[in-house]
Amino acid sequence: MKKSTILLAAAALLASFGATAIAQSSYAEWAHRVESTDSEFSTVNNVVTDGEHLYLNASYNGNVTFLGQVLPYYVGSNAVVVKTDLDGNPIWQATLGGNGIDGFFDIALDSQGNVIATGWSDSTDDVEINGEVVIAGDGSFATKGIVAKFSGTDGSLIWIKDWAAAEFTVANPVRLAVDAEDNVYLGGYYSSAGFTDEYVHLFVARARPRVADL
Repeated sequence: MKKSTILLAAAALLASFGATAIAQSSYAEWAHRVESTDSEFSTVNNVVTDGEHLYLNASYNGNVTFLGQVLPYYVGSNAVVVKTDLDGNPIWQATLGGNGIDGFFDIALDSQGNVIATGWSDSTDDVEINGEVVIAGDGSFATKGIVAKFSGTDGSLIWIKDWAAAEFTVANPVRLAVDAEDNVYLGGYYSSAGFTDEYVHLFVARARPRVADL
């Protein structure tokens, strides 16, 4: 029964970022929608569960309200990670934003129930997590890879690691996995010679449990 509830709840969360018709579908046990006062462009990237909670990773832009909470406004595309119970009631949320495309494209849980998230930012201005500057903007046009760890209890930031090389380079981790010893594995693509497909390469990397020490 619990497995069925989890699957239905996850499906409902995915539907929450879709049209009203989907949210009202008889196939959904419950559903929540993003409420926006301007053009809505929101995407659920993935949902994971520990069997007792759901962890939702999504991208949004504009003036947005979700699960009764007003999400911070930024110029570009932003990320929100939300922890809910199995009925979709919010417990906490964590946000990532800047003046460009700032997103988490994958999340996973570690052995302590904390959330590891990976993605990237191409903001030229400051990048914020939970309203605090975590990457100082320097005006350069470079995509910075990001991996961050959030407390599973309250969503506070435990650590963040970002990396980028010279201007006009790309470092885009888009998938991750965490093993039983809390090693973090990242996969994505990078370019060291400009924003052209001709110079894009794939990568996979393993980091120690204390990524912040790297």
